[in-house]
Amino acid sequence: VVVVYADGTAYITSLSNLIKWFPERKGLIAGISVSAYGSGSLIFKYVNAQLIESVGVSQAFIYWGLIVTVMIVIGACLIHQAADQGAVHETKTKEYTTKEMLGTKQVYLLFIMLFTSCMSGLYLIGMVKDIGVQLVGLSAATAANAVAMVAIFNTLGRIILGPLSDKIGRLKIVTGTFVVMASSVLVLSFVDLNYGIYFVCVASVAFCFGGNITIFPAIVGDFFG
Repeated sequence: VVVVYADGTAYITSLSNLIKWFPERKGLIAGISVSAYGSGSLIFKYVNAQLIESVGVSQAFIYWGLIVTVMIVIGACLIHQAADQGAVHETKTKEYTTKEMLGTKQVYLLFIMLFTSCMSGLYLIGMVKDIGVQLVGLSAATAANAVAMVAIFNTLGRIILGPLSDKIGRLKIVTGTFVVMASSVLVLSFVDLNYGIYFVCVASVAFCFGGNITIFPAIVGDFFG
């Protein structure tokens, strides 16, 4: 609980500060930031495996705690609070207080949309190997490759769809990602799967999920400042 709380706090405060620094490029800066967050699941997957094999799970947590503490302290020394947005760049977006935001219907609609997107994306990430083994008939080693593929396409979605939303509109991108994710989940649920269909659907969901994670903070900034 403590780790997850700290992770969420550092994530949202860093991201919101970055968006304030670049109000005209919310999608781009969110994509860069969140892609770094997501790529850790790919890069450190192999580091963690070696570390756990060498020293055990408990000792690995201690080492990671020390490493992360040093990195956070150094990073915190390099971060500066963004100046008041109105003083840096004139914007038409009203700055809502938390109470004002909770009084709008948009905040609840956005919550439902993000909840739905995360539910499908996180469920797939947790079950992708089992789906490959049980429904497609892949070997455990081959299905394990899907885990790495999810991380890759998740990161690509964050890098590509964030900047793209700055150009063609965030709600258009989100509409497209929801259509793709729904179609992919339906195929995984009701179609006889083979190797190709499985990987295409998994990659599609991971790509769109990563993009949505990037776009929604920018949408919140567009609506509520």
